[in-house]
Amino acid sequence: MSLKSLPKIVICVSALLITMIVFSTPASAKKVMMEPPSYNFMEQVLVMVNCSEATLTTVISLMTSNETLVRYPSGVNMIDSHFELCESVTVSVTPQGSILVYIFNTTDTSVATGHADAITPSVSGAFGLSFSFHSVGLTYSITNVTYTAPAVSNVLSYYTGTLRPSCLKSDLAGFSDAIPNLLNVQPSKSYAGITAYKTSGDFDWQFIFFAGYFEVQIPTGTGYTIDVLDLLGAASLVPSSYAYAGAFYMSIVPVMVEPETMVSFVSCTPNQASMQYISRGWYVFPPDITESLNAIFYFGNDVTPVTALTLTFSGAIVPEFSFLTLILMMIVCSVGILAFRKRFLK
Repeated sequence: MSLKSLPKIVICVSALLITMIVFSTPASAKKVMMEPPSYNFMEQVLVMVNCSEATLTTVISLMTSNETLVRYPSGVNMIDSHFELCESVTVSVTPQGSILVYIFNTTDTSVATGHADAITPSVSGAFGLSFSFHSVGLTYSITNVTYTAPAVSNVLSYYTGTLRPSCLKSDLAGFSDAIPNLLNVQPSKSYAGITAYKTSGDFDWQFIFFAGYFEVQIPTGTGYTIDVLDLLGAASLVPSSYAYAGAFYMSIVPVMVEPETMVSFVSCTPNQASMQYISRGWYVFPPDITESLNAIFYFGNDVTPVTALTLTFSGAIVPEFSFLTLILMMIVCSVGILAFRKRFLK
């Protein structure tokens, strides 16, 4: 795998981090977003639009601490002592290349590399990939160790043949049913994988399975209608029974729009909801916030399949991509996972 493709692959790995930005990074969201209630299983479809690049990213993520629902393949011993200092381990496959990233709570890069080297053969075997050492780095007192493997040319086939049977409960249903169609929307930009994360020193793992496609171009102009079902390649969307939290479903569709200058909400289908989580419909963050647009669709307590799911905004969309933007995205992703971990592992 070429080094030129590595930055994009890192962004693919960061899908799980991007999915959590709605709970951590944007100031506008934090001002109005209700603290997420506790849950056994949470599923979401995240759509991110960057108006300065005229690009759109779509990700499905499935989050839980219940290993019967989402898990690492059985060939990886998640209570291996080499995992003690590990805070996260991620495997992601793309048509550009595959990547394995560990984060260890230590400043000793040799110690971290030693632990990673000991674990990696079992990870390679479990995922049917041949990972080789790529790099080690130290950032803010944590060490990341990265391995790469050859590209997976057909991510959908790999998901169907390896990831789904190894990592997901067979009757999970819900948003996971949309993954095959999603991976077929933009095959050359698709990715899928799994992250496990925990606190250093224990083995209480949390899991996030993710699949999506990144940075597809959207039309330039003065606004855009986000058609979520069209982006998924699906006719409808319905919650998983495992996402039921007692009074509502932890099945959400966050949309984040980063503007070129300013952005404003225009309309949505279905209608807006009056309360987060409880009511079915779109919850749109206050309209006086124009530095970004954030909205979330909730199913509430209604399992009726949604067959139309759109959000329209106004604002300039111009393709002004730069390598600096790519670097900033990677930084935001890194901040996102740290904020997520600190918030949800308390």
